[in-house]
Amino acid sequence: MPSADSLPPTSIESLQQLAALIDAGRAEAALTLARDLFARGDVPAWLVADLCNLAGVAALALGLDAVAEQMWRHAIAGNPQLATVHAQLGRLLARQLRDDEAEACCRAALACDEQHLDALLTLAALLARHRRDAEAEACYAQALQAAPHSVAAHADFGALLVSLGRLADAERCLMQALALEPDDPAALTNLGLLLAKSGRQAEAEPCHRRALANAPAHAPTRSAILCNLGNLLAELRRDDEAETCLREAISIDPASAAAHCNLGVLLRDTDRPEEAESSLRQALALRPDYRLAEMHLSSLLLARGAFAEGWRLHEARHDPELRDNGIPPPPFAMRRWQGEPSDGLSLLVWPEQGLGDQIQFARFAPLLKQRGAARVTLVCQRPLKRLFDTLEGIDEVFAADVVDNRFSVPGVDLSHHDRWVFPLSLPHALGIELDTLPAAIPYLQAPAERLAEASQRLAPRDGRLRVGLVWRGNPKHDNDADRSLPGLATLAPLWSVPGVSFISLQAGSAGGAAHEPPAGQPLQHLGGGFRDFADTAAVLANIDLLICVDTSIAHLAGALGRPCWVLLPRHKTDWRWLEERDDSPWYPGTLRLFRQAKRGDWTPLIEAVREALDQCCAMRSSTALNCLA
Repeated sequence: MPSADSLPPTSIESLQQLAALIDAGRAEAALTLARDLFARGDVPAWLVADLCNLAGVAALALGLDAVAEQMWRHAIAGNPQLATVHAQLGRLLARQLRDDEAEACCRAALACDEQHLDALLTLAALLARHRRDAEAEACYAQALQAAPHSVAAHADFGALLVSLGRLADAERCLMQALALEPDDPAALTNLGLLLAKSGRQAEAEPCHRRALANAPAHAPTRSAILCNLGNLLAELRRDDEAETCLREAISIDPASAAAHCNLGVLLRDTDRPEEAESSLRQALALRPDYRLAEMHLSSLLLARGAFAEGWRLHEARHDPELRDNGIPPPPFAMRRWQGEPSDGLSLLVWPEQGLGDQIQFARFAPLLKQRGAARVTLVCQRPLKRLFDTLEGIDEVFAADVVDNRFSVPGVDLSHHDRWVFPLSLPHALGIELDTLPAAIPYLQAPAERLAEASQRLAPRDGRLRVGLVWRGNPKHDNDADRSLPGLATLAPLWSVPGVSFISLQAGSAGGAAHEPPAGQPLQHLGGGFRDFADTAAVLANIDLLICVDTSIAHLAGALGRPCWVLLPRHKTDWRWLEERDDSPWYPGTLRLFRQAKRGDWTPLIEAVREALDQCCAMRSSTALNCLA
């Protein structure tokens, strides 16, 4: 390689001028100069790689991604040992979601320089995106070892730890980043996410706003911070402010699929489904494999009864990208069944989601035998085992335990099956439409031995209507604050209805309120003594009506064919209840839906329930119970 003194003056000076133009923010002039140098043809061959690298940097600054990629690939062809160019190309490809190529570039950079910080951080982010968490964590550790004072390394590692739920570790990491740079936008907004996840929303908002104040005026980073702030404001029920933030995020970065998706979710949650669908489809137009947008669009379509596209998009729930919702497959080598001919196959239905989901979708498992499967095995959570033993058309039912959010069947070898399938994937695999929804009710039964026990537990019949009550659902559900009632007292208007004997079927700590019922209002509490869902089913078989919020017992009552009135929230009404209906095609003639008119206001809904219950009690004939469904 010639010495600097032997360079043609025009070449070395032009290269220095090119770098100076880039440093001064004059990317267009820099790219023009680079093109002139290429056209002139007198740049020494060994300098071409450096020239291509700088041309790529200028092109990237102008948003010319294809030109930047082309220049960097030329640079690498000329000098494969340029770690920084490999890393820059990897970061560009990662932003374009070309993850396999991006990972290869980062690893090529690290082969040249194992401590290259940008390559380590880009690779760690790629690994985290694909749920390769242990590898990502090791990558961040290597980055921090190479650059212990890197604000970006601490901030990005903190974000990974937040997503893993290791909030104490994450907070220490983010605070270290802020100790190094108190106004770093990434560290501040990641700390805001952590605080919100910890239930410290009042502290989270100032973090996002500080991040915003320190973010560049027009950059994807600013758009992402606006999205984080908008989502927090939506959580705080400040919908107008949230929408302003999200629309500003889109104006800054119109190509941000995440911003369009977040806006779509807000529009859906504020009862603007047509606008929501448009935003979600725009997100998918920008990023066709965006699983989160597919999931949200699927809920819109399923609520509308558009099952064909809705079920297809609902399959996105399995993707590792959905860190909070991703469903782990069973630990077996067998392939997943996706609707192909099943004649002669043994199929394993593997559990997912909550107890109510498993009850609702158990109806599809017997269809597999009707479609030619030789054997069908159903695995369910342990509290459902005895109940699911009554499901016809199934060869065997096994109880699963849950450890670290994964199901396992200890002591049982299920690996001999030909295929496995999730229950919520069965409608898609079977081609189920709204008008072909299998709804032969009941499809579950209370076991005979449990019926006898339940009749002993209930107070003797005295001519009054037996009405079961459940006023709270799973406190861990992300919409629990809206779908559960504030407490038993919310149902107080029902106490005025004559001829009713109320029975609490409320499980968990919320059931404690039934031990101290309102003065003058007898309330038998049975929910605390249930061993499993077979016990609950037996009690439901012995009462006249269940009044409950949207939780698993509603699906149990429906599957048993027992009259049930479901109290639905206005905010984030679950897709399975469809739109604006007071009945359910999932449980025809069994469930009656009462819908909240205004978010958080249960008073009119409970009054409507009181009037309906009073009407039923007033009739008191053998046909009167028809009004219950």
